[in-house]
Amino acid sequence: MPEEGEAAHERHRSEQDEAGSGSDRPCHARRFDASPRCGRHSRGGRDRAGPRIEAILDASGSMKAKDASGQTRLDAAKQAVTRLIDEVPDRASMGVRVYGASYAGQEPGPGCRDTQLLSPVAPMDAAAKRAAQAQIRSIEAVGMTPIGHALSTAAKDLGGSGPRRIILVSDGADTCGPPTACTVAQGLSGAGIDLVVDTVGFRVDDGAWQELKCISQVTKGSYTDAADADELAAGMGDSVERAFTPYQVSGERVHGADSCEKAPLLEPGHYQDAMAYQQQRWYKVRLRPGERLRFSGASFPAPVMTWA
Repeated sequence: MPEEGEAAHERHRSEQDEAGSGSDRPCHARRFDASPRCGRHSRGGRDRAGPRIEAILDASGSMKAKDASGQTRLDAAKQAVTRLIDEVPDRASMGVRVYGASYAGQEPGPGCRDTQLLSPVAPMDAAAKRAAQAQIRSIEAVGMTPIGHALSTAAKDLGGSGPRRIILVSDGADTCGPPTACTVAQGLSGAGIDLVVDTVGFRVDDGAWQELKCISQVTKGSYTDAADADELAAGMGDSVERAFTPYQVSGERVHGADSCEKAPLLEPGHYQDAMAYQQQRWYKVRLRPGERLRFSGASFPAPVMTWA
């Protein structure tokens, strides 16, 4: 198991293809950056006990905006969260929180405390799913965007032990700082809480994109852009997949270098390495005339990894 704060990595390079003749080439190196990469996970590990999850839904006034078809952003988000609840594993512990749904004014006092727990974090049997979906359908978009307060409150909802994950959906940046929502997320991460926050930006501008990306980065989560209900549902579904489906790391252990010049020379194969968050590692390969390199890599948080 890698040390806490590191990520385990797999390296794979398939056989090299003939691509026509050419002159001798020097060694080629590839850099791998330990920032979050997101892919769809296999469902094979869903029989294991998973973490506690809470979805946070944006019901601020901007969610009343409509797309070309006349559907509001809130209706798209409701549709996506309802589908997510249908698809979560049976008996998975999940809850739903909303912000901006009850106070229509602009006073920061009530507006920046405007968050409600629609469905408590508990095993989701059929009855619990129906109850949560009924609560979601009743939401109206009226208020401000207290993301930071919703995050800190959701962390309390999830309890004090074990792996926990928040899936945050928003169409804008926090309107209640300071502190900023990213600062709140940093505080949660710095407190040693085993909490990942995945963020989904729904038609966001640059400012909101930067904030949501920051929240996910400091908690070692992932960020996804979404433009409609289908993309929202896919982004949230991927987050649940990551929570419930661990990867098993395999391959030969290697130690990448901090520069191209020092990079280890790798033959075609399957490799694994460990590195700190946002650390960069270099690996070198040799290409013969007419050959082409195929390379893929994936990064996973250390707490769900075991060394092969």
